[in-house]
Amino acid sequence: MRSGRIDVLSDVSCIINRGEFVSIAGPSGCGKSTFLKVVAGLITPDQGEVRLAQRPAQAGRRDVGILLQNPALLPWRTVLGNVMLSFRIFGEVSADAESRALEVIRMVGLEKFRSAYPWQLSGGMQQRTALARLFAYAPSIQLMDEPFGALDELTREHLNVELSRIHELVQKTVLFVTHSVQEAVLLSDRVLVMSPGNIIGEVTVGLPRPRRSAMIDDGAFADATSQIRRLLSVARG
Repeated sequence: MRSGRIDVLSDVSCIINRGEFVSIAGPSGCGKSTFLKVVAGLITPDQGEVRLAQRPAQAGRRDVGILLQNPALLPWRTVLGNVMLSFRIFGEVSADAESRALEVIRMVGLEKFRSAYPWQLSGGMQQRTALARLFAYAPSIQLMDEPFGALDELTREHLNVELSRIHELVQKTVLFVTHSVQEAVLLSDRVLVMSPGNIIGEVTVGLPRPRRSAMIDDGAFADATSQIRRLLSVARG
């Protein structure tokens, strides 16, 4: 701490490849969410820089989307209306945009609920709506901050598989923050492990795609999980 300020991140460095799914795991309060906000351009770092697709990170970029733990749906809009929201914000509403939104709503299994309002949906369905909103507008870089953290275990596992399946289809770059080691391994190509303020290591996940829930019994899954837990033990001191 200097002059009443807290250094949340210090000497953080990583490279994420185009189309890669990378998770960030670490103990509570280590700076995961702050790091994601810096990448999104919502927080300006005191030193260093973040570059996304060769350009500096900046809030409001068309090619960067963010999904939070709270689905943040507008209660007065239907599923279709919420999925169309990004198109409205950027002034790109068209028949093609609506066709794309409907296609993604079908992709996440909500076709029968396209006219439903958020209060008529379960928590898992609300989060699927938020996923559809992100995927419909198709930013090439997708940032996700514990999007399934508030859901029950079965719903969370289902959405993990759903997210992995969709990632296979759209091949976007994903940076995913999670407290769950199992979730990180099931979804990711690599897992970055943070201690307070910095990244202390990474684990490459050697599982084939597409990912399935049954893979939790695979030896490669257990190996990656063990490596991450060892790093987390170091992170916690």
